[in-house]
Amino acid sequence: MEMDEKRFREEYLQEISQITLKYGTIFSGLVFPAVTIIMFIELLTYESISLVVCRVLFLIPMGVFLICTYSTFRHNLKMVIPLHALSLTGGMLMMTGLTVIKYKSEAFSPAYKIASLTGGLVTVIFLAFLFSAGARRYLIYIVSLPLIALLIVFSLDKELTWKEIAFFVNPVGAGLAAIVFSIIQEKFSYQEFKMKKLAEIRKIKLEEEIEERKHLEKKLQEKVARDDLTGVFNRRAALSFLEKHVEECRLNKEALTICYIDLDNLKKVNDIYGHAAGDKMIVNFTEILKKNTRDCDYVCRIGGDEFLIIFPSCTAGEAEKIIDRVRNVYNSKRIHDHIKMDFSYGFAEYSMLACNGIAEFIELADNNMYKHKLQKNIC
Repeated sequence: MEMDEKRFREEYLQEISQITLKYGTIFSGLVFPAVTIIMFIELLTYESISLVVCRVLFLIPMGVFLICTYSTFRHNLKMVIPLHALSLTGGMLMMTGLTVIKYKSEAFSPAYKIASLTGGLVTVIFLAFLFSAGARRYLIYIVSLPLIALLIVFSLDKELTWKEIAFFVNPVGAGLAAIVFSIIQEKFSYQEFKMKKLAEIRKIKLEEEIEERKHLEKKLQEKVARDDLTGVFNRRAALSFLEKHVEECRLNKEALTICYIDLDNLKKVNDIYGHAAGDKMIVNFTEILKKNTRDCDYVCRIGGDEFLIIFPSCTAGEAEKIIDRVRNVYNSKRIHDHIKMDFSYGFAEYSMLACNGIAEFIELADNNMYKHKLQKNIC
């Protein structure tokens, strides 16, 4: 999950391009009609073609940007920032051109020229900084080059007094401030993005570690709850399941039955054929149990030849039908003709009146199993 600097830069560029597209659309959508209206007013009022040309030169890149934002171009994020920077540059160049034209024009009073031009420059610089977004890295060129051109033009004007030049300190100061703040903001913006991404990566990594740990814990719990030989649940798991279902039985008044099973002749098989044969006998019996019980039933091996079957939502009569099916299948198996494959079993249906707890519940099933064993004269 680690990311190198190049990957950070690429993702940052994608994110800042999306922001630039949003800010650029707002900026162009507001400024484009406003400049167009002003252009027509100036054309009607002053009859100055130069002013119109300045406005048009600004409107062209901004219009292109607006058109592109409503086309498939908006998905080409690599071109969004340069085109937005071009729109901002057009705005600065327009204001620079207007400053020169209006200052040279005799149609405007000196007071109007100084006030409107300096105010206009400061406003454009402020807007360029405010809506620069991903184009902040270009702001040094967007702002400084038009201002330098303006200073060069005015420095060649020998009739310009120092008092008049002083009025342009504000735009220059605003431009320098915009450049400095844009550099600082760009740096902090990237660092903030990087920290956010690192936090996301750490969060994802932590979540993956937690999930992996939960998975391992679950596997460990399952392993602890399973019988090594047969793979079915062991005594610990059986007690846990019983505790859960006894509580549900008390709350919901549902039926709950258990069956205590003891394999017959396991000792004889071990003595004659060895423990490997005895283990095979246990495994085969377990497979028969799993295939003939319900999916919701719990097959548990709680001792060497002892099993406990938990039947949720099942009466003793219904459970007996299931065990009869198991017994019919198991009785058909033979190790040798002289050893019969059978088992003894006893049922217990949970009743709050008859049972004081889980231990007594199991003991009741165990006692019924021994009664069945005695009836077969196996003890």
